[in-house]
Amino acid sequence: GEGDTALQELPRLAEQLGVGRLLLKREDLNPSGSHKDRGLLYQVVRHRRELPGTFVLSSSGNAAVAAAAACRVTGDRLVAFVSPVTSAAKQARLLATEAVVIRTERPINFGRYAARVFGLPDLRGTKDPVASIGYRSIAAELQAAEPGIDAVFTFSSSGVSMEGIADG
Repeated sequence: GEGDTALQELPRLAEQLGVGRLLLKREDLNPSGSHKDRGLLYQVVRHRRELPGTFVLSSSGNAAVAAAAACRVTGDRLVAFVSPVTSAAKQARLLATEAVVIRTERPINFGRYAARVFGLPDLRGTKDPVASIGYRSIAAELQAAEPGIDAVFTFSSSGVSMEGIADG
């Protein structure tokens, strides 16, 4: 169910910014409420060809929720390392997917350690060379809906999604 998200026109904001037309790609309409559904579903499917079973991810919430949903679809399992300050709502969504949730003050370090020691694929985008590929579909959808777009402004936390959109 991820992808093919709506484009919403924002005429008042476009006027305020002095641009002719402004469209918002509604990635919040993906199943997990995040653009991360695209990248993480691709990663899980790609890696499970080699090693189906269990994946590891450290996350502040959105990526873990998206990865857990992808693992649920493919029949795999996610071990998610999250900070104790991760919002209760995100933790509840994560637990509802049957992921193994481990709260720790050092989620990134423990995620890397678990992946290395147990030989599990680490889905952290900055550590996975295939992570950006799933985001290419955003560019394809934009080009199909609005040929000749002048500029794209995008979200970016680690740069993985931006890299995928640029590649697309």
